[in-house]
Amino acid sequence: MKFSLITLCLIASLTSSCATTYLQLNSAQLQPATEAYAAQDYELCRDLLSDLDTDDFIIGAKHEYALMRGMSAHYIGHTVESINQLSDYLVLPGAAPAQMRVVEKILLDYANQYIDGEIKSFLIFRTPSNGYRILEDLAILASDAELQAHAIARVAEDYFSNRRYELAVPYYSMLLNPRFQALGWEDRASYRFAECRYMMLIPEKSDEQSILFALKSAQSYLAVFPAGANRVDMLAIADDCVTKIAQLHLTIAEYYVTIDNQPGAEHHFKLASGQESQGDTSKAGLIPSSNPVAQIAMQHLTEYAE
Repeated sequence: MKFSLITLCLIASLTSSCATTYLQLNSAQLQPATEAYAAQDYELCRDLLSDLDTDDFIIGAKHEYALMRGMSAHYIGHTVESINQLSDYLVLPGAAPAQMRVVEKILLDYANQYIDGEIKSFLIFRTPSNGYRILEDLAILASDAELQAHAIARVAEDYFSNRRYELAVPYYSMLLNPRFQALGWEDRASYRFAECRYMMLIPEKSDEQSILFALKSAQSYLAVFPAGANRVDMLAIADDCVTKIAQLHLTIAEYYVTIDNQPGAEHHFKLASGQESQGDTSKAGLIPSSNPVAQIAMQHLTEYAE
């Protein structure tokens, strides 16, 4: 026992004596790079910073390092390095608002160039996904409202055009933030949000709650924008959602007929035709008697009761 204790103490002593204290750098150590940057000698500035990393600096100097290295790389055409450093800059404390807007604008330009094919990997391959990754960062972190809205909208529209509706929904929802109210996105975002909820429905498989969610999204658009640019399309979506709900109950009713469950069949025939049944008034006023599925349900109900 004594030997073990002495051995442990010796190991601890050796470990302690070999440990070194890591000192982070501050703004004073950035002075040579700062002078080179001020003189627009971006090659020298980048060379002075290239062996360092953001983590080498104290919190107050991190943003200075990332900005100078990112901007120097930008000016001399090192695109990937510039994007990495300027993206880091977005999340660091201590950035001046004016500098943030410059950085955000540069990153937005890079994103658009990737998406439009102006920047290619190995000068050959288009990589629009790189652009969308930048836009996703700007959608969350950008300080400029107009630029942020543009980033959100472009990401949302990309997901929508690729039929990835479940991923588009949160971005359209973000555009409905009061922060962007004066920028003219509300009509488009409300319409697309409702359209996504509708397109996410799976034919003959979606449950009633999912259909109701899509219907209420469409009704919300129509209530807020009674003369909206997408009113006609939204009316069609709302009508089809009502038809889907009616069809859902008609299908259940027809199943009950096959198993001779008369109370169940009559209940769902009534719901499908927009009537109250067994205290359930949720379809009354929701499904109009003029609905074609409601008319079929009413006819079946009449025949079944005979």
